[in-house]
Amino acid sequence: MVMDGVIGRFEAGGERAHTTSHPPVIKAGKFKPNIGVLPAGQVLQRVANLLEPFTGAEGEVMVGVLDAPLDTSTDEVGEYVVHGAVKDRLLTKDNGTALDAAELFKLYEIGIYPE
Repeated sequence: MVMDGVIGRFEAGGERAHTTSHPPVIKAGKFKPNIGVLPAGQVLQRVANLLEPFTGAEGEVMVGVLDAPLDTSTDEVGEYVVHGAVKDRLLTKDNGTALDAAELFKLYEIGIYPE
């Protein structure tokens, strides 16, 4: 007798931010709810134990890069890169703008390597 016991499946849609040139370390984290659809490559900060988009304001600390698109109105947990190489063309701040040179350097300092 043959049994196929599939309990569930998970599929992530959209392009991923990580590359394979430096294997990524990816964590799952809880996001601030109802802040919209976040794109892969969104740079993140942590506020009150929740992840949210990095805006570039004084005093913010980058903690990672969102690996796959996330709709925060339906999902509260997403995957983000905390170490490894990411696609620089996908990197963005909260307002959709690219990171400046100083912000890119800060990513290098925390072990995230845009390429």
